[in-house]
Amino acid sequence: MRRRFRQAGQVASHAGHHGARFVGTIALVLLLLFGAASWRLARGPVDLPPLASRIAAAVARALPGSTVTVGRAALAWEGFHRGGAPLDLRLSDIVVSGPNRAAALKISYLRVTLAPLALLRGRIAPIRIIAHRTAITLRPDRAGATPSQLRNDLLATIAMKPGTHGIDFTDLRAVRVSGALLALDDDTLHLELAARDSRFDLSRAADGTITGAGHAVLRHGGAIAPLTVELRAAQGVGRIRAMLGPGDPASLAPRNAALVRFDLPVTLTARWPLGAARAGLEVSVDTGDGTVALGQSKIPVAHAELAATVDDHDLELTRGQIALAPRAGSAPVIGFDGRLGLAPPFSGVLHATVDRVSAAALPAYWPQALARHARHYVLGHIPAGTASDGKFTAHLSLGKAPYLTGFSGGFAASGVSLDWFKGAAPMTALAGTLTFPDEDTLVIAATSGALGGLALRGGMRITGLNLHDQIAHIAASLGGPITAALPLLDAPPLRLASHGVALAGATGQVAGTINATLPLDKHLPLAKVDLDAAAQLTALHLPLPVHDLALDGGTIALTASLHDLALRGIGRLAGQTAKFTASMKLPGGDFDLKASTRAGRALLDSFGAAPDFWRYGTAPLTIAYDNDGGHGTLDLNADLTPVDLALPIFGWTKAAGQPGHAAIRLGLAQGSPIDLTTLDITAPGLALKGRRQGAAMTIGEARIGDTRATGKLTPPDGSGHPWTIALAGRLLDLSALLRRARASATAPSKAQAETAGAIGPSWRLQAAFDALRLYPAPAPPLGPVHIAASSKAGTLDTLAATALVGGAHHANLTVGREGAAMRVALTSGDAGTLLAALGATTEIAHGRLDLTASSTGGATKGRAVLTDFRLRHAPVMAKVLQGLSLYGVPAATSGPGLAITRLTAPFSIAGPIVTLHNGRAFSASLGFTAAGSVDLARKRYDLAGTIVPAYALNTLPGRIPVIGKLFSPEKGSGLFAARYTIDGPFDAPRIMVDPLAALAPGLLRDIFGFGPPDKMPGK
Repeated sequence: MRRRFRQAGQVASHAGHHGARFVGTIALVLLLLFGAASWRLARGPVDLPPLASRIAAAVARALPGSTVTVGRAALAWEGFHRGGAPLDLRLSDIVVSGPNRAAALKISYLRVTLAPLALLRGRIAPIRIIAHRTAITLRPDRAGATPSQLRNDLLATIAMKPGTHGIDFTDLRAVRVSGALLALDDDTLHLELAARDSRFDLSRAADGTITGAGHAVLRHGGAIAPLTVELRAAQGVGRIRAMLGPGDPASLAPRNAALVRFDLPVTLTARWPLGAARAGLEVSVDTGDGTVALGQSKIPVAHAELAATVDDHDLELTRGQIALAPRAGSAPVIGFDGRLGLAPPFSGVLHATVDRVSAAALPAYWPQALARHARHYVLGHIPAGTASDGKFTAHLSLGKAPYLTGFSGGFAASGVSLDWFKGAAPMTALAGTLTFPDEDTLVIAATSGALGGLALRGGMRITGLNLHDQIAHIAASLGGPITAALPLLDAPPLRLASHGVALAGATGQVAGTINATLPLDKHLPLAKVDLDAAAQLTALHLPLPVHDLALDGGTIALTASLHDLALRGIGRLAGQTAKFTASMKLPGGDFDLKASTRAGRALLDSFGAAPDFWRYGTAPLTIAYDNDGGHGTLDLNADLTPVDLALPIFGWTKAAGQPGHAAIRLGLAQGSPIDLTTLDITAPGLALKGRRQGAAMTIGEARIGDTRATGKLTPPDGSGHPWTIALAGRLLDLSALLRRARASATAPSKAQAETAGAIGPSWRLQAAFDALRLYPAPAPPLGPVHIAASSKAGTLDTLAATALVGGAHHANLTVGREGAAMRVALTSGDAGTLLAALGATTEIAHGRLDLTASSTGGATKGRAVLTDFRLRHAPVMAKVLQGLSLYGVPAATSGPGLAITRLTAPFSIAGPIVTLHNGRAFSASLGFTAAGSVDLARKRYDLAGTIVPAYALNTLPGRIPVIGKLFSPEKGSGLFAARYTIDGPFDAPRIMVDPLAALAPGLLRDIFGFGPPDKMPGK
């Protein structure tokens, strides 16, 4: 056993000896090889082609999908020159192409310092990497990786664990890239940027902290944008901060459709977390003064800033503010935040606020592409106002063609003007809110405002903003004076005035509500308006289309819809209570009004009726007004039974209680009467019936008292022309007119006032009657008679009348105005019959009358001449005096009455006083003179004169030259004459004759006090 152990020990000792010799030999050989290699490396780099391919393969494995080529690989050691220096790996002509050639890296020279021990263990462990003349080209459009994948790949590369893909970056302490060319080329985004002479430095501290910094200047043409990059990481967690700018995106990327919109300096800062779970890219943007193009709009920007976070799925806007450049006195500040989806379904939401903006500045600030239809309506219909405290929310679809899927928001408004309908009065001074509950709807809520001169409250809801045509729904309450409402009713869309509904001059108060739905068309017909309105009109004064007639103190309830406008009310018409209803067919249909009231003198005055026609009482009256397109009719129907009526000039009266009826139809144009269509008035002793035929009214029957006539009434054929009246009939009874004329002499002031105040239409009359009655029977009538007369402004201007008198003679009357004077001439071949027909006297037979007179200012002067007539029932004394002359014997016995050759009577009339100025009458046998006055009001005589017997012989001495005055001091008197006086009332005058005066010659009558009449006491 021991022997065996000894043998085993010998064998082991022998093996160990040989083994040690082998190991020593190997070690010597390795030492010799290492020394040789070190000597060789110290002499210069040693090319190692197999190492180049191995390095390329290792990098390719580290960057899956990439193509890597290394043109040359060499080892170098500077240990004999720099004691203890690590081993350098020097590579050149390196080309790395990423997947789809999205990224390309070309390095002309790369120096990698390796850890020797790691290399002896078969691992590549770089300590320092230095790259010169590097070119990096990025083509993001070809990349299929998401930003998150790129971030994770970079993190895994930098923080790679030992043994990962044969490369160990654990001992990496520094990376330096200098003189680099950085190029960004994206055909999809149309980006072409290049930065030359760029550099990047990365270092790792002993505690593992990584810091890095890079700088480049991106260029496109003459535009530049500085780029700085900073990196810091520790324990596998870090952050990259990159800042690009300031630069003008529109100049840097003129072919990029998105970036070219931003014509202003922009600074972009990105913070990219490394190693943090679910951490996103943080981006902030700051801009200077410029414009941002949105669609065809360029929004002026003074300053903007925003902050966002980007991850795989979303871009989250955490903070944003845009200060717009001043326009039209506004400089609004917009704040916003929101989220934009970067993954399907690519949706987003934005929230925005606006502090204050004026309507005048909205065209500069509101992009045309944002809520295009809403923008069009607001800019086109809101010319003034201020919006404040705006808040909006927009929902977006971010597909290939981004568009709005939802829009809402609103703002407070003040001083807003809204052109709600083309041609209509705008809503002004609106204060309230304007909101967009969705992208298709605008809601305007007005807490105060005005429509014309009316106070306004309510709102408007406009729908269809995303459609070609919009619909407006209006609900508003209005209040204020009616005068302020009139322009609204005459303007679109109602245009009542153009349909003949005349409301001019109306006053009062109105309060109402309007509910309407209407399309906002450029040309809106009334048929498209859905209108539901109600109004209460109070204290209404409404002028009616007849003379000065008006409704006062009215209260009206008005309703209107698409097809009808109706009103019902009560008021006072000419002092009487009136109830009425009215309706109008829309659009542009008939307007009908029906009213009931009681007619009195005040109402008749408004129609121009004579004041004396209506004595007292009121008559039930119905009024029907119909208007069609500006032309209409007015029907008046009155029950005259309760009324006391009279036509004094015709001697007709109707007592209250006697039946009577009146129906009148007037034609109207634009609310004003233009013709009398029909006339029908009946009462006991009265009938007046007429109907318009063509341009004239035919009077079928005119019966007033005893007067009977037919005729025609023709309206004026032009402005300022007269009415034409043609009458014919059996009898024209003017006896009452003459009685009225005589009675008016007792009240001159009243008569003159009525005459002076006569203002009416001008007219022209042609009349022919079989008989003319001037005084009641038994006074004889005249006839036939022909009358032609005319007036100006209702006052008689000319008159010419011819009548047959006594069956064989004619009477002619002419009246004409010369300046301020009215001249009258009357002639008759049978004065006795004419005076009897006038009711003046029946004491005159035969004779010829010539009368002329002139009236000015209420005073009349004239002269009457009556020749060859007889004075019936002459006094006996006159017959005796006449018999004293030889000439008087035949005359006294030739027939009844006193024959007069000539009577001349100058006279004047002032009110009721008729004054006779030295009137005289004579025949061959008798003469007499007269002077004095007759008071028609008091019915008294005050006359005096002389009676001259044997007139022909008695007056001869007075005709002797020089001494004639001694025998006849009075004109028309003689040598012997008797004085007389007549005074006292008409029915019992006192007549005094002085017979002694007849015995004294003319001179002695004056000496002894028997003077002429004008010298008698009291005369």
